[in-house]
Amino acid sequence: MWYFRKKGPAEKIRNPIQGEFFSAEAIDGPSEALVRESIQNSLDAQASDQVHVRIALHSGEGALPGSAVEALFGAAWSHYHAKANGLHAPPVRGSDCAFLVVEDFGTKGLTGDPTQGDPDPDPNVKNPFCLFFRAEGLSAKTGVELGRWGVGKFVFARSSMASTHFGLTVRSDDGRRLLLGSVTLKAHYIDGEKSLFSPDGMYGRSADKESDFVLPIDDPAGIDEICRLFRITRTRETGLSVVVPFVDPEITYERLLLAAAKDYFLPILGGRLTVEVVAGDRSARLTSDTLVDVVQKNAIGSGVPELISLAKFSLTAKSEDRVEIGMPDPKRAAAWSEELVSDAAFEKLQERIDAGAPVAVRCPVTVRSKREGDVASHFDLYLMRDKHCEGRPVFLREGIVISDVRSRRAREVRSIVVIEDKPLATMLGDSENPAHTQWQRDGSNFRGKYTYGPGLIQYVADSVGELVAILSRRNAEADASLTVDYFSIEPPDELEETEPSEVREPKPKYGPETPKDKLKIPARPSRIVIQREPGGFAVKPGSAPMPPPYLLDVRCAYDVRAGNPIRKWSSADFMLGSSAVPLTCTGSAKVVEVRGNAAVIRIEGLDFDVSAKGFDADRDIYVRADVREARDADQET
Repeated sequence: MWYFRKKGPAEKIRNPIQGEFFSAEAIDGPSEALVRESIQNSLDAQASDQVHVRIALHSGEGALPGSAVEALFGAAWSHYHAKANGLHAPPVRGSDCAFLVVEDFGTKGLTGDPTQGDPDPDPNVKNPFCLFFRAEGLSAKTGVELGRWGVGKFVFARSSMASTHFGLTVRSDDGRRLLLGSVTLKAHYIDGEKSLFSPDGMYGRSADKESDFVLPIDDPAGIDEICRLFRITRTRETGLSVVVPFVDPEITYERLLLAAAKDYFLPILGGRLTVEVVAGDRSARLTSDTLVDVVQKNAIGSGVPELISLAKFSLTAKSEDRVEIGMPDPKRAAAWSEELVSDAAFEKLQERIDAGAPVAVRCPVTVRSKREGDVASHFDLYLMRDKHCEGRPVFLREGIVISDVRSRRAREVRSIVVIEDKPLATMLGDSENPAHTQWQRDGSNFRGKYTYGPGLIQYVADSVGELVAILSRRNAEADASLTVDYFSIEPPDELEETEPSEVREPKPKYGPETPKDKLKIPARPSRIVIQREPGGFAVKPGSAPMPPPYLLDVRCAYDVRAGNPIRKWSSADFMLGSSAVPLTCTGSAKVVEVRGNAAVIRIEGLDFDVSAKGFDADRDIYVRADVREARDADQET
């Protein structure tokens, strides 16, 4: 039965807000929040070679009639409808009860003493049962596991319009079946009572008449009744089954399936995880063998099939396929530099890029823990060309997608960044927010624990963009012709800047000089090329120009040591199109507009030349030229 405790006079009034941790923009609604956190908890409790998670949604015709749950929630109805209890749309008594069941198999279940109300003072004594049902902000997990904050369990209450869930566990330590229910509201009054009730209610059995402590149900008949009612499939298999009654109507079959495929594709492909999603007569089973077919059949997410293909490569890449770059100086904050990529590593990478093949790169780093000391670690990059990709890297820490990392993009490059090695994975996990969507430099689990920790976070976040930028510059040194269609790099999202292709003087070589005939620009067709010319630059047709008419948006500036040169341009530097720096168009190119350091050029044929001269010969010129469809660009102009 249900037990609700009245607040003691010495207690603070407490209104739980943990569910708000999972409303981040990077999480696509309650379906994804539920899938991310529940599967993460299951993987942390793994007890066999493979974890199986079953998610069953019972709504519409599959919902329970109100009469079937009337008795079960009898004592809870007055609390569900109390004023200011935090429920925005509480379930109506007598209405149908749609519900969701999440079950994991191949896991340990909720072990530990179920009669324990407080965590053990010995940190080595773990009690997952107590921490799942009786604690907020506490977790049995350590730095080597996926979770940290002890709030992931709140996704179950957050997924219910009644903020309610039941947990049935079969435990690996003693084989017992235990069931406990929980509701999390705000402190509230109910009709007919003058005392304030605490936010938490529990479904179970009373420990004794003198105590408010609620014990789990262990009566086989009582458990079997709940299992039949909510169609729980677990019998004696170890693990945890969670029932979410009055499930949020925003949670749908399609969204659950998308979230499982998008957020856990790597452990699924690796055979560590299988996920089954069921709703009425629809079902899908995500395994290493079926994932691609399910994604294609259900039209799941733009770019997901290509991402899965790259992830498959990451799991099968051999050591000889992996190119290892240098390690940043451990005595300083980690920073990207040309010296990290040797000539031999560059040639290997270039050869595979030229062949259109995916590339595997190992990036060694040093994790400087103030407690554990300096430890060598690494992470891996997997990237390939994809002209349809916006260039945002996908970051995975121990199989879970960290979906809101502020990173430097590499346009038209599909990439995943995989962090599995424990020292670095532990450090990044410590920096994550409760929803595991960001790496934060000032989080309470991270601040002060690592030397140069924030710099190492940024080093990993910018890895794809920085590496691609280095490769682009190396290619620029090999040939003065730079194509816009080669890797175009963008800086971190929050800066709202763009990095153009550029015209620079060649930088000094490192190590023995490599014959230039081995350093070729990728054979990929280009729409335009930017060439260095005496006193300026020229833009000309590439090997595969866009069908005219179209527009060129050309911007230029003097190069600077730091920041975006385009943004740091000043009218005191030069005025494009002036008598000092004239802009000349020949062939089928016509000037539409010139303003400051930018020009819009209309291209009406296949033969054209756009040039600007008169720049300071002692300064490098930084140039960007974007190709736009004439229709859209005319409107912008």
